[in-house]
Amino acid sequence: MTRAFLDTTILADALLKIGRDNKQANASFARYEELLVSGYAVKEFKAGPLRGYVWLHNKIVTSRRWGDAIEAIASVWQQRNLSTTATRTVADFTNSMGAQLAELGLINQDGSQYQDLLAKEARIWLKTKITKAWRDHKKPRFKHVNPLSCYAVREPSEKPDGLIDSHPLRCTLGHCCLRQQFTADLVATEKLELACKALADKPEMNKRRSVLHDIRRKPKAPIDHGACIRLGDAVFALQCPTDAVVLTTNLVDHGPLCAALGKTAQTP
Repeated sequence: MTRAFLDTTILADALLKIGRDNKQANASFARYEELLVSGYAVKEFKAGPLRGYVWLHNKIVTSRRWGDAIEAIASVWQQRNLSTTATRTVADFTNSMGAQLAELGLINQDGSQYQDLLAKEARIWLKTKITKAWRDHKKPRFKHVNPLSCYAVREPSEKPDGLIDSHPLRCTLGHCCLRQQFTADLVATEKLELACKALADKPEMNKRRSVLHDIRRKPKAPIDHGACIRLGDAVFALQCPTDAVVLTTNLVDHGPLCAALGKTAQTP
């Protein structure tokens, strides 16, 4: 296979993260002649990983203190993906800035100055990461496919108060267009449903199976925002071209779904 259909996790590793995950994702791209990025991956990327960076940036802007922004992460513990991304972002920023602060002799400054400095530098660092990630995902090395007719793709923008607006994060142009894609191939939809059933011990797979089952039973019923999210990995298996592989860090879930349709998933 000379083409890779990128999962959202790979996109996030390549565009946002630093260190081993970033290097591994980008190094793996050399194996393929084309890197395919779906509209669904872009939507997931913006509503998931990128949202974590935007959230932390905006929390720093409103709280104005690094410590207060970090403490706020605990308030979103129920939003597991958001809190995880924010925590990982803090670690990446700390690793990135630690050496520079030490060289400047600012590590041992009194608490208030140190807090102000960290907040200022973190805000700049996050804004740069957000802007660069969005710009880089549109570069020629990525070929964008399967756009979502129900989703308006807009660039994150800074408002007059310094906050970054990354909306929309959900479909705003009518009912979710994924229903049409799954109902167009109900045989594939059933195979994906059965694959999810085989992994019934995972709550996420049970929710995905339920959505796929509802699509088969009521093919004309619209898909709401929650169902669109729960479809998740099944979308990549369905949309991946037969001459491409799904490139993902989550082979446990993507592998069986792709195999159900005679396709392949690979890790970087």
